[in-house]
Amino acid sequence: MIDLKGKNKYVIPAIEAAGHIVGTHNFVQYSSDDVAVQAIIDAYDAIPQAQDDKIEELKAEGLRRIQLIFPSISDFDELDFATEQYLSVAPAARQPTTGFQSAIDIRQAAKNAIVFIKSLTILTEIENYDVVNIPAWP
Repeated sequence: MIDLKGKNKYVIPAIEAAGHIVGTHNFVQYSSDDVAVQAIIDAYDAIPQAQDDKIEELKAEGLRRIQLIFPSISDFDELDFATEQYLSVAPAARQPTTGFQSAIDIRQAAKNAIVFIKSLTILTEIENYDVVNIPAWP
């Protein structure tokens, strides 16, 4: 019998990549080699993957907000390019627009949230981080 220690979503691909199988029968987890699989589980750090997953979720929420202003932006990272391009124009030559200012504010809120997510070190805190309500979205 093995103990996935709450890492199911993150560790199973690593177990499978190592050539093992894992499953559940009658609420008991089993594997093709309990000792080897348990060693993989014990050594596996789910934090980086959980952070990456949460950041992708955050970017999706940021993109949803951006598309209310700029429907043509189809990728959150594209927003970085668009805002940097806008900010590269000399301030005197820029036409002030509320749309671009809102985009810049959304981008900044997302960047601040990404820094915060990367600072979290407890798996449940990462998983419970609410990308809709916690960031200081404008």
